Amino acid sequence: MKKKVREVLEERWRQGLQALQPGERERLMETVPRVGEYYRALDTRSAS
Repeated sequence: MKKKVREVLEERWRQGLQALQPGERERLMETVPRVGEYYRALDTRSAS
């Protein structure tokens, strides 16, 4: 159950990031650097 909850939350997170305009996403990554690391990791996974 915990795994499923985590997967659902991660999918919502990805959708939320994708819904942002590029400038908004950049500002979020500058404000919270760890978000940028996570987002770049998602891009890497998507490209595979």
